Amino acid sequence: MSFHLAHADDHALLTSDRAVIKRRDRATFTDVLSLLRETTALRDRARDDAESARDIARREGLTEARLAAHETMATGLADLATAIDAHAETRRADIADAAFAAARAIIGELDETDVMQRIVDRTLARLDGDKPVTIEVAPALVAPLTEHTASLAHVTVSENADFGPTDCRIHAAQGQIVASLSVQFDALAARWGL
Repeated sequence: MSFHLAHADDHALLTSDRAVIKRRDRATFTDVLSLLRETTALRDRARDDAESARDIARREGLTEARLAAHETMATGLADLATAIDAHAETRRADIADAAFAAARAIIGELDETDVMQRIVDRTLARLDGDKPVTIEVAPALVAPLTEHTASLAHVTVSENADFGPTDCRIHAAQGQIVASLSVQFDALAARWGL
């Protein structure tokens, strides 16, 4: 067994490797040791609680960030889809306007008699066989259309003084067909959403 002597000013302390505590001081040392153990336990618990709180906060922060990112992306994609649809609709309308204007320009340059003959030919092609058909047109078109349909014995051409050069009404067994060019343009415009 070894002893250590510590000397400072008027005080000296003799220690050994075996703890020697006076009986009257023993309770105080025991209390101090207990307090040190409890303090160490509290420090460890506080450190664990702080680490746990950081982990929970990190997870909650990541979850909130992901939700916010998903919401932002969903909103952005919805806005983009709406913009794409609006752009596509505008392009469709522009194309329809251009096609409609082109059709009107092309037909406007054709001879009115030729246009009416084509309308009559297409309409007659859709009717049933040899049943009687009466075609009403403007007075100026009666002679050319009568000549054009001369080979069709079941077709009669009559005039309607109220009709313009692109108006045509056909009476057949299936009923009355309005084959006026203006009506066809209106139907085309409605189909194209103009």
